[in-house]
Amino acid sequence: MYKGLSTQNMVDMEIIVRGKPVRKYDHQGYSYVEGRKGSTYQIRLINRSHQRLECIVSVDGLDVVHGKPAGIESTGYLLNPHQILDIPGWRVDDNTVAEFEFSSKNSSYASSMGEDVGNSGAIGVMVFEEKRMRKAPTYPIPRVPRTPPIDSSPWIDPTIPIYPNPRTPWPNPSEPWVMHTSNSQGTGIEYMYNQITASAGQVSTSASRSVDSFELGTNWGDAKTHKIENVDFDRKSDHPSQVFAVYYDSRRGLEQRGIVIKKSNKAKMPPDPFPGYTSSTGAKPPPGWKK
Repeated sequence: MYKGLSTQNMVDMEIIVRGKPVRKYDHQGYSYVEGRKGSTYQIRLINRSHQRLECIVSVDGLDVVHGKPAGIESTGYLLNPHQILDIPGWRVDDNTVAEFEFSSKNSSYASSMGEDVGNSGAIGVMVFEEKRMRKAPTYPIPRVPRTPPIDSSPWIDPTIPIYPNPRTPWPNPSEPWVMHTSNSQGTGIEYMYNQITASAGQVSTSASRSVDSFELGTNWGDAKTHKIENVDFDRKSDHPSQVFAVYYDSRRGLEQRGIVIKKSNKAKMPPDPFPGYTSSTGAKPPPGWKK
């Protein structure tokens, strides 16, 4: 398992469920999030730097672009300075992804493709800097969304799973799908540049651990439009500048590791400096009156 390898923290990652970041739990030097079977999620990558970066993202040890074991030869997503990128699923082609969906380890995409399920439960990011520094951006730097306090959990009730909406059947994940991109050694490597407005993702690194240590994996979900184009990117070095991972498991799996799952409580409102003032006008309606 990766605690993180980094010369500098240029990229952050969040796991998004129902539009909200899932709470991270730091435990014994590792970061964990709770996953629930049947719920879809997105990987949000946040470029904190002033330069373009290539981010290779992996889930369950597979790169999310080609579905092959992830490594330095894998194809990555390109993030502009201060860009936020949401990656919603496994890439099918230049216009479509299959949504990431929490599932049992044996029902995961890796399992259906005959890959090592021992890497299930890992979401990792490998970051490469660009060889030629680009001119600093002239466009306004967007504000990076921060996790809301206390009741930010996307889970309605920690004890009740969220079930997906009725699904349309997907083609067999084992059927071949083509990506129009090349990935050769040296210069001229083509990478993914996402034209959709902001959002983020991250690379999972394969971790050596027991096959039975994580209950969950990530399945091949419904189709979702997510357009990209291929662009050139020359790496500054053959070695990544940052490597890190977030691990996910069921509530039971996290608790077995000694992680205390915090309940989602409503945020308390701060003191009101003007309790006798209201911006509304008119008389107060009687109880039970509906507009």
